[in-house]
Amino acid sequence: MTPSFTIRAPDCFHTHLRNGALLGAVLPYYVRQFARVLAMPNLKPREVRTAEDAERYAEAIRQARVEQGLSEPFTALLTLFLTDATTPLDIEEAHRAGVVAAKYYPLGVTTNSDAGVRDIFALGPVLRQMEESGMVLCVHGEVPGINAALAEEAFLPTLQRLAFEFPRLRIVFEHISTAAAVACVASLPKTVAASITVHHACITRAQVFNVFGDICDAHLYCKPIAKEEADRRAVRQMMTSGDPRFFFGSDSAPHPRAMKEGAGCAAGVFSAPVAIETLVEIFEEDQVLERLEDFTSRFGAQFYGLERNTGCIECTCTDWVVPEECGGVVPFRHGGTIHWQMRRLP
Repeated sequence: MTPSFTIRAPDCFHTHLRNGALLGAVLPYYVRQFARVLAMPNLKPREVRTAEDAERYAEAIRQARVEQGLSEPFTALLTLFLTDATTPLDIEEAHRAGVVAAKYYPLGVTTNSDAGVRDIFALGPVLRQMEESGMVLCVHGEVPGINAALAEEAFLPTLQRLAFEFPRLRIVFEHISTAAAVACVASLPKTVAASITVHHACITRAQVFNVFGDICDAHLYCKPIAKEEADRRAVRQMMTSGDPRFFFGSDSAPHPRAMKEGAGCAAGVFSAPVAIETLVEIFEEDQVLERLEDFTSRFGAQFYGLERNTGCIECTCTDWVVPEECGGVVPFRHGGTIHWQMRRLP
């Protein structure tokens, strides 16, 4: 076992920083782990729908960093929330304001997606403007209103149609959770990539739901839901494969304990406090630790057309116990022991 090693500071190309008080509470855990994140736009009370919204959110993140005394280099890239009313001008203005991607949520498919899109192909002019601007389309790939275990696979024909009708549009199929999604992305042109989370590489449906279909661990409930063991293995194998179209996006989604454990359990796993350490364990167990840096720090930046981060992190073989709460939120692997610990280097 390697006692310690360094890699280039990682990216997370899909995460939820939230807003308001929760943003300040959880931001330190993101800054500790990542030099750069792609922040999702499904905020309340208003989603990031325009360039002006993006500028306000960027300022809120900056202010939270100041208030929390977070001095480490950290960049929050922003995404635009697509709605049925989004126009090509909205895309053009957002791109000029530095927004790098737009997010497609099918209407009502997940947390805070009540203003999502009914028919993505009705937004053809918007998608063509994204092609021209070079903005990436991030896709929550599930069909709403059907069995959650089948929703991702049912979306694959839509992904295939998007790839072929908009051949210059870069598309990221977010947080893939099924063997079918892995195979589909691998079969499509190189304009299509996928982000992979820590939790979908670690857990299965049986750890989230009991035999009656009731939630037995609220803090593992997410969208898309964890699937079967064969799906988990397929996702993990692609995570560690070295294929440059599959890169890290944690989908770390914090909710206060009351929203997870009360009626109507909110969907989301808060993995930010343990993301990199868990990835180290996975890549070490699969005996491909040399591929970790590409997955966390190269492939995503490459797909988005960004420079790689300049800093580094150090990972040390040290046991530690994950706290029961981080910033008022129950984290992934809470109470468990992790065998690696990371730190940002100056």
